Amino acid sequence: MANTKYQIPINYDLITAWDSIWHVPIEQQQKVLTKLISSLNPNGVFIFSCGGTEQKGEDTDTSMGKEVYYSTLGVNGFLQLFIDLDCICRHFEYDHPPELHRFFIFQKK
Repeated sequence: MANTKYQIPINYDLITAWDSIWHVPIEQQQKVLTKLISSLNPNGVFIFSCGGTEQKGEDTDTSMGKEVYYSTLGVNGFLQLFIDLDCICRHFEYDHPPELHRFFIFQKK
């Protein structure tokens, strides 16, 4: 379970979370992402990759040997969360087609 009690000591102009958010348990993703956005300075940028399905969901996979957990809020779920967090979507890309790998660049207002 993600440690949502940790207080990030300073704010940043840029935070990245590449190939990591989708391993956060689905019930913790919104809390973790909210904490990261709250740790940005005004106009700060957050870049992250995620599972790019349309719907919220979770899954496990053994393609790399051991079982690995994946989850996603879904593309629209991420967009709505960041709109609610007063961010602007600066870029969204479907990278590695046909894989369900997407990335966003959001800027905090």
